[in-house]
Amino acid sequence: MLRSPLYVHGSKNRDNLCLTLSRTLFQFSAAMGKKKPSKNNLSTNQNAVTVPLSPLTLDKSGCVAISVMVKPGARENAITGVSEEGVGIQIAAPPQDGEANAELVQFLAKLLQVRKSDVSLDRGSKSRQKRVLVRDIDLQKATDLISSAAKNAS
Repeated sequence: MLRSPLYVHGSKNRDNLCLTLSRTLFQFSAAMGKKKPSKNNLSTNQNAVTVPLSPLTLDKSGCVAISVMVKPGARENAITGVSEEGVGIQIAAPPQDGEANAELVQFLAKLLQVRKSDVSLDRGSKSRQKRVLVRDIDLQKATDLISSAAKNAS
C-alpha cells in the first residue's frame, strides 16, 4: 500500500497534523498580508486620476443607474441626502404590496423630468437599498437635478 508523505496513522495524530498545518497556513497568510509598500508603489503618484464616487453611474445599456436608500412611510416624498453609498429618498407610501416602489418610480420620474415608463426598478424590490435605471436622460443632468433637490430639501 502506497502512502502519501502526509499520511499519519491514528485519528489523534491526524487531527494534530491538521491543526499544525492550519496554524502554519494561517501564519504564512498573515505574514504575506503584512508587506511593506515599496518606494515605487507609493500612493502619492502625481499622475493618478481621482474619480469621485457617486451613486449615479452609467449602465452598460447607456441608462443612468441610481443607487437608492429608501425610507418608506414618511410624511412626504423628498430626497434626504446624497452620499457615496446612495441617494437617500423618503417615500410617503407604506412598504406593502409594492406601493413604495411604485411611488419611488413616480417620484423619480417627476424629479428627473422623464416619463414614468423611462424609470424602472433594477434591483432591491423587497429591500430598502435599491438600484433604479433611468432611460433618456444625461448623467450630468440627472446628477444636477438630484443635487439641487437635495440642497432644497435641507
